[in-house]
Amino acid sequence: MRPHTIRDDPSGGTWQRHGLCALPVAIMPSLVSLLLVCANALAQGAAPHQSNTYSTSATASAPGTSGTSGKSGSPGSSAPRDQTGPTAGDYANRSEVRAFARDLALRHGWQEQRIVDLLSNAERQSSVLAILARERRTEPSWRDYRAALVSNRRITEGVQFVQLNRATLQRAAERFQVPASVIAAIIGVETEYGRNTGQHRVLDTLVTLGFDEPRRGEFFRDELEQLLVYALSDSIDLRALRGSYAGAIGIAQFMPSSIQKWGIDFDEDGRRDLVASTTDAIGSVANYLREHGWQAGAPIALPANARGLRYKPLAARGIEPQIAAAELAEFDVHPAQPLSPNAKVALIELNSPGHPVELRLGMDNFYVITRYNRSSFYAMAVIDLAVAIERLADLRAEQTLVAPAPTTGPPPAQRDSVVRR
Repeated sequence: MRPHTIRDDPSGGTWQRHGLCALPVAIMPSLVSLLLVCANALAQGAAPHQSNTYSTSATASAPGTSGTSGKSGSPGSSAPRDQTGPTAGDYANRSEVRAFARDLALRHGWQEQRIVDLLSNAERQSSVLAILARERRTEPSWRDYRAALVSNRRITEGVQFVQLNRATLQRAAERFQVPASVIAAIIGVETEYGRNTGQHRVLDTLVTLGFDEPRRGEFFRDELEQLLVYALSDSIDLRALRGSYAGAIGIAQFMPSSIQKWGIDFDEDGRRDLVASTTDAIGSVANYLREHGWQAGAPIALPANARGLRYKPLAARGIEPQIAAAELAEFDVHPAQPLSPNAKVALIELNSPGHPVELRLGMDNFYVITRYNRSSFYAMAVIDLAVAIERLADLRAEQTLVAPAPTTGPPPAQRDSVVRR
C-alpha cells in the first residue's frame, strides 16, 4: 500500500501520502448530526466492484502520509464548523458531482440517486484546504521534526504499546517478516499509538478535497470512491468515521485505497477495522511493508560523513537506492561502516536551517518505509523511533540491531553502525 502524495519534496519539505496520512492531524470543526444514507442502503442492487477509473497518475498506493508525519499534535476540543463555502446539500447541485455519481453508479451497479443523496450531506471544510496550503509553504527542519516524533514520551509510550500488544506484534513479525519495532514505530509516528487518529469527518474531507482542491482533486475523488467501496464491503458507518485532514483513517492512517489493497482482517472477526482494532492495524502495516518489498534482516540505514559540498549531486538523485557504494568515495562521502562496492544506496540529506546537515545512506528497506510516506524525514524518524523502542522493550531478535547517530540528546550507551531489521 503506498500512501498517495500530498506534498512533493522527498526530503520532507513536502509531504507525500501514498495511502496513509502521516501529516500532523489537526483538529477539525465539530459536526452537527447529518442525515446520511446508510452505506448498506447504497448497496441495494450493487454489483461486484470493478476497477476504478478515477485512479490518479501520482504515485499511488500507500497507506495514508498522510501524512507526513508531522503528526506530532494531539487531538483537543473541536473547533467551530466552517462557515464559508457550500453547506450541506450544495455539492449535489454541482454538475461535476453529479457526473461523478453517475460514473460510480454505472461502474459499481449502485443507485445514482443514493450516491447523490450521500454526497449532498457532505459539508465543505475550508479549514482542510487551508491546512494543505500551509503545509506546502512550510520550510522543514529535521531537528524539529525528529524532536517531535522521537520524543521521550513517544518512546516510552512505544514500549508500553509493545508490551500490551506483544503477542500480536510477534505474530505479525513472524508471518510478514517485518520487525515488531518498525510496525510499532510507524503506528507511533502516525497516530501516537492510536490516540490521535483525527477529528475530521472523512466524507466531508474527501468531498471537499475531491471537488475544491485544484492540484490533487483527481486523487481525492479516487479516494472518495474507495471510501464508499470500503464502507459498503466492511459495514462502516460514514456518519461516524473520522480521520486526518487529508482523509487518512484509523490507527495506521491508511487512505481508503490503501485499506482496499493492503488492509487485512488480522483478528479474523470478518471485517477490516483499522479504526478500532489494533490487531487489524498491526497486521495491515506489516502486510503493507512486505508487499512493498521489505527484506528480512537486510540493512535499513547507515550514517555517513562528507567533506565540503561535493556530495550534493549524489543527494540530488533522490530517495531510491541507485548509487553504487563504490561511487561514494569519488564524492568524498564516507559511510560509517564499509559496504560492498556493488551495494546500492541513496544519500539522504537531513537539513535543519541554521545547523549542520546530517547525512545518512538509505538502503532498500529505508525505501520501503518511504512507500508508506514519501518523505525521508518520515522514514528516518520511524527508524530512530524503532531503534529506541527496541532497546527499551527488549525486542532484540536474531539480527544485530544498530542505531543511526542521533541528532540531539546524549549518545546511546551502545551504538553499532548499521540499522538492521
